[in-house]
Amino acid sequence: RDISNFSDENNIPFLDLTPFFKKYKGEDNLFVVDNQHPSKSGNEIAAKQIFNFLINKKLISTSDNKNFHILK
Repeated sequence: RDISNFSDENNIPFLDLTPFFKKYKGEDNLFVVDNQHPSKSGNEIAAKQIFNFLINKKLISTSDNKNFHILK
């Protein structure tokens, strides 16, 4: 929570992926055996959420790159 507060106070974009991983808990193994690093499925979920966050915050534009359709 400290990172979230710091980013808010300093106008730094911040995305907490925890709620997204909790939403999918139990559906697929989102983490590798050590339970700390995302599996392929976990990385796909993270990539989509980060992509959407960057678009919504207008930090990137999909019009700049035709390959962004992969993540939609």
